[in-house]
Amino acid sequence: MKKYCDFTKFKDIHRGERCFVILTGPSLTLSDVNLLKNEVTFAVNSCIKLFSKTSWRPNYYVMTDKLVYQSIGKELENSDLSSPIFYSRNGIGTQIKKKNALPFKSLYFHHFINFITGGRTTLGWSNDINKGIADAPSCVYAVMQIANYMGFKDVYVIGADCNYSLPNQHSEVAGYIPKVKISKNAGNHVLKAWRSIKKHLPSTKMHVFNSTRGGMLELFPRVSLEQALNKEEK
Repeated sequence: MKKYCDFTKFKDIHRGERCFVILTGPSLTLSDVNLLKNEVTFAVNSCIKLFSKTSWRPNYYVMTDKLVYQSIGKELENSDLSSPIFYSRNGIGTQIKKKNALPFKSLYFHHFINFITGGRTTLGWSNDINKGIADAPSCVYAVMQIANYMGFKDVYVIGADCNYSLPNQHSEVAGYIPKVKISKNAGNHVLKAWRSIKKHLPSTKMHVFNSTRGGMLELFPRVSLEQALNKEEK
């Protein structure tokens, strides 16, 4: 396998379509996931733990964090997931062995500058994932750049609570408990990533809607999952 993949075949393959991004906040429920069986979905990280409970499988799966891979890598490798798996080769630090695994290059520069300046600079963004995907303190940042490259118009997110770092706030559905203690500022770091996504949206043709049930993310229009599924146009 090449160190990084050529993603040209994914360019605009979903032009003008909608998709749903399934994150792992405590609001995520199996019933909501099952509602999306006929939709184009992205899933991340510990969503792999849902596979034993549902026939739903995401169309695309994304992972960027080494610690996440250390916790659930074996489950991913042994899963029946046959959809494309986008992953940060340099971020995870190893090669996912599944044939459908697609390593991408992570661009750390703006993330590093943002860190050393205490969050006073903007995170980077890539409209061409062949050149790399800008890194951020949240896997959803990579998902949004991939979705943009694929040409999606409307992107709905669920499970984006942005308060997972609070005590006992892990999704019971995904059941992911990291091996290391989560920083008290983790929620703030994730919100920074979302703010940066909003700032970069004008350079794309995407519209982002928050279909999370509750949570702290108020940067995007709220559209309930039921409304999103019953309404074809925005």
